[in-house]
Amino acid sequence: MTDRPDTDTPRVVGGDIDQPDGNVIKLVEHRGGDTTGGKLTGKQEKFVQNVLKGMDQTAAYRAAGYKVNESTDKTVWENASRLFANPKVSSRIKAGRVRQEGAAVHSGVSLRLKLERTLLKEIDDPESASTRLRACELLGKSEKVGFFVERTADVTEEMSVEDVEKALEKRLKQAFGE
Repeated sequence: MTDRPDTDTPRVVGGDIDQPDGNVIKLVEHRGGDTTGGKLTGKQEKFVQNVLKGMDQTAAYRAAGYKVNESTDKTVWENASRLFANPKVSSRIKAGRVRQEGAAVHSGVSLRLKLERTLLKEIDDPESASTRLRACELLGKSEKVGFFVERTADVTEEMSVEDVEKALEKRLKQAFGE
């Protein structure tokens, strides 16, 4: 099949389907024969969810319910790879990973904020001096404050023997006033 501009446009296939609620659904075939409108099948959706849970492709393929009883490991791997490469499936996986990353960042920020608020409340607690002191210490060690963080700088430099001798002579003259 060659790619021509007219093959990119959806075409109506088979007529309309009347729904009991009065709506009419047009069956449209998209490029590649996709009549699902971009929706995944149940097994494809399970595969996506399994991959997003951290399973490798082959394990996700098996757990999604695809028939693998008499298939060789190589065949299962090939089928799983083919499914992973499916544009609808891969785009859903990419979107899911973006959501996961956003949720991880959001939950990390939320947790830090909650910890900071809790520590700030503990600082204002008039009953326990040790609790106040510990809360101050923890806040001081936090990334935002950084009060108790040790900072070091690399101040070593390469000096030749002659440079060291000259620096020592200069300091001795300053020390003994010569």
